Amino acid sequence: MLTGLVACGGGKEETPSHSLTANLTVVSHGNENGPENILLAVTLNEPNTSGSAIDVELVLADGSSASELDDVLFEQGRVLSIQEGASSGSLSISVVDDALVEDTESLVLTATTQHSAVSQWSNQTVSANIIDNDASQANWNFAFSVSAHPANALMVNAQITADVATQASLTFEADGVAQRIITSNNMAAEHQLTLVGLRAETQYRIKATLTDTDNNSVETAELFITTGALPNNVPNVESLTNTSQSEGGVTFFAVANDTANSMFIGVDEEGVPVWYYHNDASMSGAPTIKSLGDGRLMLVLSREVRIISTTGETLQSYTLPAFHHDVLLLDNGHLLALTNEAQTIDGQLLQGDVIIELDTEGNLVWEWSSFEHLDTARFPGSLSTRELGSGALDWTHSNALFYDAQNHAILLSSRSQSWVVSIDRDSSELNWIMGSSEGAAASFADKFFTLERGSWMASQHAPMITRDGELLIYDNRNEAELDGRTNNSRVVRYLINHDNQSVTQTGEWIAPKYTQSLGDVDELAGGNILYNSGGPGSHNDAHIVEVTAESNSATVWEIRVPGASVYRAERISWNELLSANFNQ
Repeated sequence: MLTGLVACGGGKEETPSHSLTANLTVVSHGNENGPENILLAVTLNEPNTSGSAIDVELVLADGSSASELDDVLFEQGRVLSIQEGASSGSLSISVVDDALVEDTESLVLTATTQHSAVSQWSNQTVSANIIDNDASQANWNFAFSVSAHPANALMVNAQITADVATQASLTFEADGVAQRIITSNNMAAEHQLTLVGLRAETQYRIKATLTDTDNNSVETAELFITTGALPNNVPNVESLTNTSQSEGGVTFFAVANDTANSMFIGVDEEGVPVWYYHNDASMSGAPTIKSLGDGRLMLVLSREVRIISTTGETLQSYTLPAFHHDVLLLDNGHLLALTNEAQTIDGQLLQGDVIIELDTEGNLVWEWSSFEHLDTARFPGSLSTRELGSGALDWTHSNALFYDAQNHAILLSSRSQSWVVSIDRDSSELNWIMGSSEGAAASFADKFFTLERGSWMASQHAPMITRDGELLIYDNRNEAELDGRTNNSRVVRYLINHDNQSVTQTGEWIAPKYTQSLGDVDELAGGNILYNSGGPGSHNDAHIVEVTAESNSATVWEIRVPGASVYRAERISWNELLSANFNQ
């Protein structure tokens, strides 16, 4: 291994009085035993009488097999000088014993100079070696192979076998694509692993490092494999913005306006597809994919919730009754789901919502009805009086659930009422109502907040509580004071003060379009905000956007999905994506 270089020289170049022939030689090769340094020399056929020092630069040439670190160290200093009156100059490359098992390394070096006194070279390229003195104690055999995934063009199967139990670490990369390293978390004689997060029709270089229980390691030769083409129904994605302020990772979504041909996909930072779900799935009208934070993904399908690994393996499946819009998986394994209910109130058929909780066996263990807890006489706008095919008015049209674990409460987003309500899970009573109180019965007066600054959301989606305890909402603004048709939809953030029953708007981000329906927002792990302007409105392209947490901050990442509706989007880190199968 190299640590540095020592050279001498320098000086102003003068016009030569005659031409010289130079010769590059290796005086001594390197050896980690000692260690012994590499010594290089350039010798002239006669002394330098040009009037200035002759600087010679040494550059790495094709054929070098030195480690990447040694290459970097060599690049830090590579010039030797032949002083006035001298006939040679030397360069010493320091070598240290790095305690790593390595093959003999070769530095193939070519000498160049701009000094006009040197007219030719008798030898201009040499190979300098570094001999390793560390012997591997791994005296076991191993085999490593890779193959295309049989069902997914963006996945590769890797198989590793050894005579002894080992831990496996895989490195894979491609030209223009960041290197990824993944490591198994157990010791085994055989590892069957699936690499995910690959781009289509791209050649990848993959190698494995195996480490046994005595900490002896062996690195395999690099294998090459080219991924296949994407399925025809993967939508086009355009990258609009990608800055260093983005948190990075893989962004998941599905097209909602063509469920017959839709699939869940994930795109990388440049908007390039690197994941898709290859198994059969009956897509719902609001296809949703959620991260469970541990390498598992939850797919909300038609009459089913499916838990999968990021390799596409089904881990659990839950059959559901007819539901709409949203399902949550609780820590105890129970499911919360939104269902519809219709009742006739004062001679008018209304459609409301029921939240149901199902245990792991599918048994109903709790339910909450909007007819028992919300104002059935309130119709704040045209959404709440829209007549459905059944003849019922779309009175609540709830579209999202969020579980507030700290307060053991459930947040419900009612789009037609432009309300977000907090429901006590134990008593089923309302804790509070976020939104305008206009038109509400007097019996609800103590549930509302006073808005100290900002404006209320309207016709919203996807409320969530941030780590700082604020409420983050995707605000479609169909029926807002500042209508989204002329002001565009937005993301809005509120701070709730329960002591004086007030709310302050603390942040607002105007979306790149008006979305009359659909929409999503999430707080990311690092504090940035990811939102999805996915519905039809001012145009029919979906935009998925990342901004920083400062109000009205600039966009740091954005993609566009032309001609598509996207109900929700989800971001997971590369670490989470790659952790899926490394218990094998």
